[in-house]
Amino acid sequence: SLEFLLFRVSTLRGLYHTAFTWGFVSSLGEMITQAELDNMALGAYDITVELASRFLDDYITGDKYFATRYPGHNLDRTRCQIALAKDMERQLDEMQAIVNEAYDHRC
Repeated sequence: SLEFLLFRVSTLRGLYHTAFTWGFVSSLGEMITQAELDNMALGAYDITVELASRFLDDYITGDKYFATRYPGHNLDRTRCQIALAKDMERQLDEMQAIVNEAYDHRC
């Protein structure tokens, strides 16, 4: 069910976020600015909220932009993005700590 899937939405529970962050930050080397580094976790949160609003807008206007597989698909996507954003909001400090650690230990 959708409720079960929403319950399972998480950003840090697992290897994906950490591995992605380490790979991304280490590939940037010295090209990343301090401001970019300081806002990386917040940027991920912002993009998630933006995508939620885009899915919702598409649902309201008749599913003209994002392809859907069933009626209400974009509304379900909206709900998942909101659940993800809420989870990210609770973990922003931890997310930023992962970014900082990856930067401090980059190759």
